[in-house]
Amino acid sequence: MKTFTKLAFAPALAFAVLTPFAAANAGEKSEDIVVTSSAEMQAWQADATRSLNRALQRSPVERTATPGPGIVQVTFSLGADGRPENVELYNSTADWSAERSAIFAVRRLGDISDVPVSNPAGAQFIANIIFADSVAEHDDLARELTASEAARLASGSPASDFIALGS
Repeated sequence: MKTFTKLAFAPALAFAVLTPFAAANAGEKSEDIVVTSSAEMQAWQADATRSLNRALQRSPVERTATPGPGIVQVTFSLGADGRPENVELYNSTADWSAERSAIFAVRRLGDISDVPVSNPAGAQFIANIIFADSVAEHDDLARELTASEAARLASGSPASDFIALGS
């Protein structure tokens, strides 16, 4: 059903759930990412997820091209105003329209500097957004994303220090 796919695309099948990850190679850094409260992080996750999903729904790309299925990862840091800056495509298995929609959505996030970590200004973030045409395809891509995130976190590279949006 075409309407279901379109409605499911933004709020349900293109998603971001925020999850904190501490630095894996903290010995080399003086500014570890430390979550100050699990309950606060869950509340922050819910708010940021709603903001990102609203921004995905407003993407101008969606009006001209339907984003193809895949996973889009976008990295960013926080500016002085608490909004995303230095927004860059990190990795993608989707098409250009999904990539542009994801970048648009991340850039449109409001002030998220209330993230409950010890040093929000020094934190790096990665938004993991899944685009899918069906629930079954979404579930398959979610399993793929889970495996790639586990590998990213275990790598010990600078990317393993990112606070992830999406799981």
